[in-house]
Amino acid sequence: MADPRLPESWWAGLNLSLDALAAQTTPHIATPDTESITQELVDTTIGPVFPDVSHLLIDEWTSAH
Repeated sequence: MADPRLPESWWAGLNLSLDALAAQTTPHIATPDTESITQELVDTTIGPVFPDVSHLLIDEWTSAH
């Protein structure tokens, strides 16, 4: 992948925006394919694909896009 050669100020602005997004609360739960993302779904989806990964516990959920 080619370096987009964006200025440091652009990256700083992106980081601020992502931090602001993550700080928001919402009653909505991500539902890809109409199935709520839960710890159980993470375990049953990722565990079989990466059996050597022993720590799949999601200890923090944040808003994302």
